[in-house]
Amino acid sequence: EPFDFHYLGITESTAVSGGNTGRDDNDINYRGIFGPWVVRGEYALGGVPGSAAHGSTLAGGLNYRGKTIKLGAGYTHKSNPLTATSSEYFSNDQYTAGGTVSVGPVDVMAGYSLDLQDTPASARSMTRNQYLWGGLRYQATPFFSVTAAYYDNKNKTGGVDGRKDVAILGIDYLLSKRTELYADIDYTHFTGVYVTNATLNASGHAKQTGISFGMNHWF
Repeated sequence: EPFDFHYLGITESTAVSGGNTGRDDNDINYRGIFGPWVVRGEYALGGVPGSAAHGSTLAGGLNYRGKTIKLGAGYTHKSNPLTATSSEYFSNDQYTAGGTVSVGPVDVMAGYSLDLQDTPASARSMTRNQYLWGGLRYQATPFFSVTAAYYDNKNKTGGVDGRKDVAILGIDYLLSKRTELYADIDYTHFTGVYVTNATLNASGHAKQTGISFGMNHWF
């Protein structure tokens, strides 16, 4: 992810990570390192008496970590309960792949994610979220970097389409190992039902330009 998940509210990148912290309860997980290759597997029990599948998560991933090229791919399947007390559940499948090519101080990144979410049986439909992104980061000095990226999100629910495109340019300056200053300028374009989605687009404007700046500190 070009901005290392810094601008979640702007880029919708949190959806690419499954929309959560990446932590699952009752998790059994495996990680194997074989030279430049990393293999991951996970099975998280749902914790519902009488059903091993209800609320469970099954996932696998593969990474290659070379000096010049880094690649990764993953698959996650979740059995989401209809309600907190329901014995019924519906599936959520996510496929993600991405990579980075590094040449000196420049990193070029690209990725793809497809999220397929069954809706409750009564709706008899599926939500399809597709994400494409690409970016370039220039590490001018050990303390200062410039990143430019583009994100494209297409959503289809019950045959109704929405789309969000974001172009963003940001800079970071490290004051220390745990504190950074940042600033960005971004342009967002909504089309389809996303224009009138009050949760995603509170202003209701199809085209928006934003500026943000601040400081991050990691404790």
